[in-house]
Amino acid sequence: MFRITITQKAHYFTAQQQKTEKKLKIYNFIMQFLLQFFLKIASLLFGIVIKLRNDAYDKKFFKAVRPKSVAISVGNLNVGGTGKTPHIEYLIRLFVASHSIATLSRGYGRKTKGFRIAQISDNAQSIGDEPMQFFQKFAPQVAVCVGEKRVEAAEQIQKERPETNLLLLDDAFQHRAIAPHIQILLCDYNRPFYQDALLPFGRLREHPRGAKRADAIIVSKTPTGISEHEKQDIVNNLKRYTKSETPIFFSSIRYATPIPLFHTNQKQPHTRHVLGVSGIAQPKVFERALAQRFELIEAIAFPDHRDYNLADYEKIRKKWQSIQSSFDKISIIITEKDAVKWRNQKAILGELPIFYLPIEVYVQPHPQLHFDTWLAEQVAKNKK
Repeated sequence: MFRITITQKAHYFTAQQQKTEKKLKIYNFIMQFLLQFFLKIASLLFGIVIKLRNDAYDKKFFKAVRPKSVAISVGNLNVGGTGKTPHIEYLIRLFVASHSIATLSRGYGRKTKGFRIAQISDNAQSIGDEPMQFFQKFAPQVAVCVGEKRVEAAEQIQKERPETNLLLLDDAFQHRAIAPHIQILLCDYNRPFYQDALLPFGRLREHPRGAKRADAIIVSKTPTGISEHEKQDIVNNLKRYTKSETPIFFSSIRYATPIPLFHTNQKQPHTRHVLGVSGIAQPKVFERALAQRFELIEAIAFPDHRDYNLADYEKIRKKWQSIQSSFDKISIIITEKDAVKWRNQKAILGELPIFYLPIEVYVQPHPQLHFDTWLAEQVAKNKK
């Protein structure tokens, strides 16, 4: 009687396993190919729709309304964070002494609808985290407003605050119904739009040629040590999509000293060991900043505009406790954007050593043109 040896059985099962793995590889390849194919088709269709819409505005088939106040838009071509919020703050600091300013945002993630001017009773849930950040820093000198319909909101601002003579539009580059006097387009150094693709295959809201609408481009999050040769290479790539006269500037991030969220008498984190927590579009930038200044033991990244709940806070607490047991003392450092949501959670988090990291941008020197001077001239030119 024929007998199969143990070795023969092992060879048989090995052969079967190899066949199964080969089939899985082929299956995964086919599925990946189909996914890429359908994403590219969807991107093509999305691009056609966006082009038709933009053409309709460019050819005046759709009406675009220009606000009475001089309006500056700060926007981008891609989804995700390019640093619009700190750039709006930069403009506020630049003009707050000489103009009556209002900011207008959609108020992403808020629980309310319609137009709203921020009041002392508002919070991140009623106006959104980024507008709340503006309000905490600059009110009452600056009117912080939210509204999905930018044209109606701009008209309401003029009605309720007629003294407003400078309107800062947050993330309005694709909102073609409103026509700003000055369009500033941000391009993320780490993810330039000329290397990206349209949604859903890539992360672009519209084709890079949309940059022709920009009056200036700022390359945001630029490393401080970038060479002039690399800058020129970026400029050359951007100029493929801009008007020939469009100036291109470079901005960088500057992080300030961490500020205690609850215990104002504690001026600095009590240890170099930190746990980083963020709910922003690009957490790696924040985490790199922490790692450069502290010993970053671990980082927790939540989705952008996170509406934190008790389960989130408990997760953070447990992670801090587990690390604390190994390092004796450890501080929690969060983003300035998240701080506006955490600030009213003292009853839940008050005993934890939590700090937030303030962020500012500054525009790097330009060999021929100073950004502040250029923008002031543009604002003066557009005043009625």
